[in-house]
Amino acid sequence: MFYSTYDINGLIATQGVSRIVSFKDKSDQITQGIGYYGSIERNTPLKTHLGMDETFDRNEKTGTDIYILGFMDDDNWKQEMIASVLEGFLLSIYDSKLIVKVGDVVISKETLPFIIEEYKNLAKYAYNYYQVLTSEESILIKKDFAGLGEVELRVLLSKNMHRKVLIARSTGMKIFDKQSISSTIQFAAILSLKGEAVNQFFRDMESPQHDAWEPDRHTDKKAAKKRRSELFKFIKEEILNIGRSNSTDEMDAEGVGEFLPDDLPISEEQRNQDVEETISDKTKQVDIKVVDKVSVAKGAAKMYDILANEEAAATGEFTDNDDADGEGRRGTGKPNSSSGGIGTPTPAKEKDNGKSSIKKFIEVGIAQTRLFLIDKDANKYKLIILPEKSAVDGFIKISLSGEQSNVEANILSAYNDNNSSTLKCSKGKIFIDKIVEKSKLNLSFVLDYTDNCSMEVGLYGHQI
Repeated sequence: MFYSTYDINGLIATQGVSRIVSFKDKSDQITQGIGYYGSIERNTPLKTHLGMDETFDRNEKTGTDIYILGFMDDDNWKQEMIASVLEGFLLSIYDSKLIVKVGDVVISKETLPFIIEEYKNLAKYAYNYYQVLTSEESILIKKDFAGLGEVELRVLLSKNMHRKVLIARSTGMKIFDKQSISSTIQFAAILSLKGEAVNQFFRDMESPQHDAWEPDRHTDKKAAKKRRSELFKFIKEEILNIGRSNSTDEMDAEGVGEFLPDDLPISEEQRNQDVEETISDKTKQVDIKVVDKVSVAKGAAKMYDILANEEAAATGEFTDNDDADGEGRRGTGKPNSSSGGIGTPTPAKEKDNGKSSIKKFIEVGIAQTRLFLIDKDANKYKLIILPEKSAVDGFIKISLSGEQSNVEANILSAYNDNNSSTLKCSKGKIFIDKIVEKSKLNLSFVLDYTDNCSMEVGLYGHQI
């Protein structure tokens, strides 16, 4: 990479840098390093122009030239470059602060409507944000933030939006996409830092890659963390308020029958006519289905309408059974051809997670449970549990609630969000090594089930 710049103060500088590929030398040692093009003294830049492109002359115009040597010219480089420009500099282009030429394609405010439509599948985020910029339905909110200057929030509620917020500086350059706003409101939004002071304050906590705000980088870490939290809170509250007052979600008609009357008013003549048409002297075969009695497990907190409100929380009431024996039995005898063979009963040696059984098995009460959908496309859920008791070698059992009985949830994967570790899951259970009283368990899991449903969550473990 070679950089050549000419700024408003007349400063001219040129420097090159190369990350050399590592390899093993004759002594089997790994060689690695970074090479520089510039002054030998402390690798400082040269105070001269770098004219690598004969077709371009800066001609005293300020700006920076970037030259890439050894560029990997594959078949899709142009498309990938255009998509990257749209994702990173959409606002700059829309505000006529930036024009980018990629090959024979010029990306400017005038060409943006056509290019964004052509690349909507490669630059999906940018396509959503462009709708925010151009739609008459977008809502504009301006706020003087903490006395540092104005911030501007644009919000558009519309179907199939990606539920993210573009965070950008006043130049229009995107820093990152803010997520975790709402899993139910379909929206896209843009937050722009307009004031000079507010731009400088948040720029001081940017990562070197300019793709995150990290308060520890700021000279005032405490203030940086506080301001970042306040700004995120402002974004979330405004979007949730708009979503509540301008809901665009469609309700599924399933279940509406519960609210309709059993008998509709009809005339006596129509009633008699219906009787005549439906009475028959022919006997039809009737299938009889025997349904087992449904038993509701203790320690289960039933969750309703997961998609309706991500902030909903359910409180479970449980009866602890500390005297449960916990000694299971399974058949070990040889199979036979007769019906009813049950094998030889013997104490269980292992549980589903492959660990040895402990004598005292209890149903761990749940003081509070929160369960909500965080990624509809991936069928990923967030679960927060506050246990009433401590236990070891426990598990969380998740069932899909049915009208007649519960169905074991098919859990594809599960994660402990407290330490980002992967959890073992089997037969509708997520295994937890240690359960601590009044200490929150933060989990996420992926279901092999795409439809909306109610769930039951149970927490079980072995008494310490």
